[in-house]
Amino acid sequence: YVAGWFMLIYNFGIPFIATALGIPVNTTYEPPPLVAHTASAAIALGLFVAALAPVAEEVLFRGALQGWLRKRFSKLQSTLGAFWLPALLSSAVFVPLHEFRDPVTIMVYAALSMTLSRVYYKEGILAAMLTHATYNGILVAVMLGGFFNAQIPAIIGVAGLGLPLLAWAARGLWRQRADHSSGRVVPLALNRSTA
Repeated sequence: YVAGWFMLIYNFGIPFIATALGIPVNTTYEPPPLVAHTASAAIALGLFVAALAPVAEEVLFRGALQGWLRKRFSKLQSTLGAFWLPALLSSAVFVPLHEFRDPVTIMVYAALSMTLSRVYYKEGILAAMLTHATYNGILVAVMLGGFFNAQIPAIIGVAGLGLPLLAWAARGLWRQRADHSSGRVVPLALNRSTA
């Protein structure tokens, strides 16, 4: 959960620093248009971006790709083979699928991807999904707030209060750390205290 907030700092901090250094930011970036024309369509789009996309992306990039790369580099008995090479290579696939034109935005996505890779490495796939969903959820809350003409402080306040409740509800996820020795993604059976 906390890593999701750090990812927001990257999202806004890296462009701020680049601007302060005189580097042009987002000169070619065009965000996807909000294709929702009704409230229900906006909420459905928000749920997709905040919930389904993080789950699918974490399964693909962290669970499948980074996990497979970790096994391939397991002969390197250090964090180089266990974390750095798999994380960098999976990020090298993740980042261009999100942005490939603007160097500053590429740096933002690289920082986001490496953070998610570290969460996956230390805490497991479910924690990476929750972190990604937290990040996307806050951005979606701002987007939906704009759709519904809400004030940004109110949106961040709701997200700031609602997301800790979500994290508290998902508190058993920390026990679901990946078992690196066996390669199992979810070592504990899912039950009321672990899911």
